[in-house]
Amino acid sequence: MATLESLSSLVSRSVVSADTNEIPTRYLLLESVRAYCRSRDPDPVATRLAHALWVRGLADRCVAAMRTRQTGPFLRGLARELPNIRAGVAHDLDLDPHAAMHMLAGFGLFLTRVVHNTEALHWVRAVSRAAPDAPVADRARVAINLVALNDFAGNFDEARRLVAQAVDTVFAELTEEHDPLDRGELHYFLGYSAVETRHVDIALDQAQKAIEVGTQSGIRWVAGAGRVVHAVARALQALLDGDFDALAEAAREATGSHAAGRTRSSPRSTCAIPTGR
Repeated sequence: MATLESLSSLVSRSVVSADTNEIPTRYLLLESVRAYCRSRDPDPVATRLAHALWVRGLADRCVAAMRTRQTGPFLRGLARELPNIRAGVAHDLDLDPHAAMHMLAGFGLFLTRVVHNTEALHWVRAVSRAAPDAPVADRARVAINLVALNDFAGNFDEARRLVAQAVDTVFAELTEEHDPLDRGELHYFLGYSAVETRHVDIALDQAQKAIEVGTQSGIRWVAGAGRVVHAVARALQALLDGDFDALAEAAREATGSHAAGRTRSSPRSTCAIPTGR
């Protein structure tokens, strides 16, 4: 109660602003007050690190939220944190590139849905240069983000090149020693990316790997998602070949696989289904 009374007093004196548009109420320091606090901070290095650690926590929660039906509300909440996320990314790019890689890997869908494409591409390219030896799962997620961001920007040829590059590089490093949920999810995402960029063979291969990982590990939605991608890739191949009987069969398979694979833990893809490019 004393803390709330103190906050209310600061708001009434215009030292702190209160954003009541969201629940719970968000309290913000005025820029002049922040500047004063920074000038009096006895340990600014520790303060920036503490802030970056908080942003890293947001990225970890983002991965978990994308695997549930809370994607929309969570992304809307993250949008309010964009200035904080910018500061966290800048800190880690400068001082801890591996942490920056993990952070941006976690923020995948946020980068493609909320952050301006130019800014997101700058972050992803910078961290790819700064941390080429980061953990495999993080580099794989960032590689998929890079494909999606280039595709959404209209750089189709570059997105297509990046899919093939990912298969030959970071995805070649994925082994059974890696977490099956991460591994299955990554194969699923790359399969979708391959469909989007018209790499049918890659899409079929990655989808099959997702199916195998999901089946062997008992993660039903991974296997189901893999079957959907596999069927969509078959439909794409039939469309490209002009084989409309095969296209109809693949469409029925995709519909059945989608219904069978839907669960509460099904995630949102970082890439889009092809739109007739």
